Amino acid sequence: VLELIDECEWELLTDELFKHWPPLRIAQSLFEFIEQVVTHFKGVVDCYEIWNEPNIGNSPQYVDPDDYIEFVKKAYPLIKRIDPDAIVSIGHTTSYYEEYSQHYIDRLVSSDVVQYADRITLHSFFWISPTYYPEYYYGYSDIVTAMMDKARSNGFQGDFWGSEGNYMPM
Repeated sequence: VLELIDECEWELLTDELFKHWPPLRIAQSLFEFIEQVVTHFKGVVDCYEIWNEPNIGNSPQYVDPDDYIEFVKKAYPLIKRIDPDAIVSIGHTTSYYEEYSQHYIDRLVSSDVVQYADRITLHSFFWISPTYYPEYYYGYSDIVTAMMDKARSNGFQGDFWGSEGNYMPM
């Protein structure tokens, strides 16, 4: 998975003049950048993640779910045109035990954007154990199965991944 972050552009994302992400003045640059990266790494990188943890509120990293959906709908065909074998992964929200993360993913899997993805990735466990967050720990299978069923009912045909996981042993 190749994840690209250009911290030089963060200040543009917080500009009050722009109500939608990405701001129009950098949207074309982002797509040109994606095109350059995918062209360069075609056959080397097998999976592209579209934005890491877009659900972090009060952060320049935050992307409104509707804006994220529209961005994915443009980025996915661009990536696939250049590298049809590449996997395009969406989601990647903060730890899935957080309700706002579940709500964000629910917004995605309830829409047709799932048809523009080969993979949905969750940050499944972050310091989770039976001692800490037992309801989530023991209910994880049911929570994720419900999400997967909803994604499939909206046309998703790819796979599901868990990433950025760890375990609180105490």
